Amino acid sequence: MANKTFTEWLIIKTIKTQYGEIKKLSFKVEEFKDFMDKYDNNWWINIDLLQNKEWKEYSVLNEYKQKEESKDIEEDFIPF
Repeated sequence: MANKTFTEWLIIKTIKTQYGEIKKLSFKVEEFKDFMDKYDNNWWINIDLLQNKEWKEYSVLNEYKQKEESKDIEEDFIPF
């Protein structure tokens, strides 16, 4: 299993209501800014919200990167 980058600056709380669950996310702003600077991926950062075996919630950085599309077609070519 690959190393996970945990997001300690993100606190997750779940509140149960008569209408369902509400996920409340709290960010430690300074740590979040540093994290964004380090892991910025073309203006996107993806975070996965997970639960461990004891149902405790935590979050990790999703480091999936999409394969680059081939640029065989000329960019100025418009088929319509």
